Amino acid sequence: MFLVVPLFFAWAQVSEFPFTGNPLRSVAARLTLKGLNGSTFMTFNANGTGKMTGSSLVNRGEPFYIEFDSDGIDSDGVKVTQGIDCRSNWGSLGSSDSLRGKIMNSRMLSLVCIGIGAGYRINGTLSIGAADLTILNASMEGPSLVPDAPDRTYYYNDPMEFLATIKNMGNAPVRSKMIVNYYTGATPTGGTRIHSAEVAVADSLASGSEIPVPKFVAGRMTGAATTDGATNEYFRVCVNDAPVAGSSYLVPESDTSNNCKVLGPFKFVKKPN
Repeated sequence: MFLVVPLFFAWAQVSEFPFTGNPLRSVAARLTLKGLNGSTFMTFNANGTGKMTGSSLVNRGEPFYIEFDSDGIDSDGVKVTQGIDCRSNWGSLGSSDSLRGKIMNSRMLSLVCIGIGAGYRINGTLSIGAADLTILNASMEGPSLVPDAPDRTYYYNDPMEFLATIKNMGNAPVRSKMIVNYYTGATPTGGTRIHSAEVAVADSLASGSEIPVPKFVAGRMTGAATTDGATNEYFRVCVNDAPVAGSSYLVPESDTSNNCKVLGPFKFVKKPN
């Protein structure tokens, strides 16, 4: 719940602020919260409505942006942006700014913008939740099954396609990109990473929501699995288990034990000419 309140001061009450310019009839401030993907999830006093729109729920530890601006009406009835100073419990600001940060617990957010004789205050609380990403389903398609084979045996000459879906099992939305990694190996938990994909959401991946992962075409099998009679081969699809090369960012979440889906075991043999 957020509150936006016009403030009116006698000059002596705000003498500690370094104001310049003419006395103001009124001051207005607008505040916007955005996810790392740039999507707006909350606004205060947008278009001068004096109201809050959107959600005050954020994912614990996931960075977001605070953007704000302010203006006033001077004694001549002219809109001005000079001579206004904004202060927040998150830092001392100018008359407009953009900050990036994250919170680990629910936290009050207060913004006061003041000019000579008038001001505007926004007060509210951001609530905390926790995301929990999982691979809801995954499948491998493409290779032809070997007829009459006792196990799931495929021809390694055929290209393979992998499909998967991410679901947010937590109670907080994700507003940043997610990483999906594909591994192959002789055991369900080992293996070599063969592909990484970034999955972006236009707005957010809300609690209980799902999003498909772009199809990954792996091509033909290589290595030990291309030897007739090779040992079992597994594929593992994981979300948010390791960052892509050159990055260290992973979405903060409450449970990482359910981030992977294992496919297999499969066997591969050479396709007859």
